Amino acid sequence: MSINKPIAESGIFSVVSDSDALVLIEFFLYYAAPRGISPLSLDLPRALSGVEKDDLLNELCDEAKCERSDLCFPTLRNGRTNEISRLNLTDERFVVDGAKGFFWLNVPNGKGAPPEDEFDCIIRHIRNSIAHGRVCAVNDYGLFEDIKNNLTMRFVVKPQALINWVSRIQERFDS
Repeated sequence: MSINKPIAESGIFSVVSDSDALVLIEFFLYYAAPRGISPLSLDLPRALSGVEKDDLLNELCDEAKCERSDLCFPTLRNGRTNEISRLNLTDERFVVDGAKGFFWLNVPNGKGAPPEDEFDCIIRHIRNSIAHGRVCAVNDYGLFEDIKNNLTMRFVVKPQALINWVSRIQERFDS
């Protein structure tokens, strides 16, 4: 089983309308960017509590019509390749049958340091996918991929679900 062969190489404009693409680009490349990269950053890792991030992940699943178990968060330590295979997200068995994805978590090198939060992980990988044009349409879904030497994220989601989720995140800062 492998998860190294990228599929998505068309860019966000091949998946959504120009206006929706601009919404996603603006959010992920400016507002969701790390503070040191964008002066418009909302600094999401620090601005939202763990409970708020967990609520937002549940809202993503609601929007995408998937379960939390359809999102897998492997690390180099836990691998979790069986879960990636179960979701049909491997190179050999890639099936678009609903919203699902795997997102490799960053784990700091320091002893006892926790891995990054799952919400922050999803934001980082989607941001990288859009920034590097690793997006394409597959049936009615958008396929988002992130690569750092190997494939580190493969996410299948209906574009409107992602746009709605971005709106929900922004609403938390508009109130």
